[in-house]
Amino acid sequence: MNFKLKTGVIIMLTLLIASCVSYRNDYGRKRFACCKFTMKRNTNSEVYKIIDTTKIYKLVSVLNIEGKDSTYLKDINKYFLKFYADGKVGEFFSYDDISLNSLNPKKATIGVYKYSKGKLTIQTYLETAQGGGFVKNRLKKSTDHYLEFGDENNSVRYEKEEIPKEFLIYTPDW
Repeated sequence: MNFKLKTGVIIMLTLLIASCVSYRNDYGRKRFACCKFTMKRNTNSEVYKIIDTTKIYKLVSVLNIEGKDSTYLKDINKYFLKFYADGKVGEFFSYDDISLNSLNPKKATIGVYKYSKGKLTIQTYLETAQGGGFVKNRLKKSTDHYLEFGDENNSVRYEKEEIPKEFLIYTPDW
């Protein structure tokens, strides 16, 4: 191999490896060196007619439809969504309205949202034992009290909850 070809191969390998780099923050949550989301973050202010960045959304039910059977699950752990004004959304696996640190975005699973053509979509990172990847969910229905994401086969409902104003001090780390 000549020098130019070797240099080119080394540069390409370095760029490939660097593009896959991620790290874990102080709370063990995965963060990426550069944005890996396939969806651009929201820039449309119309989204704030649907979501409220001063509230938290608690998962209250999951409807899974397979064929003719339906299973309705209630009180799914303590699972929450928190929307931020810059097109970012965090998934929290616990929240305590007494502990200010419980809504620290460093404890959240990373995500983004976008509102386009009258449709709200969120994209979050899902980590499994086999690896991880990004999952998109589209808003099916919204009211002043809840957001429902899903499609014809499933539905996930989050109810809007008040949070103390002093909990609104955080900005996401992604």
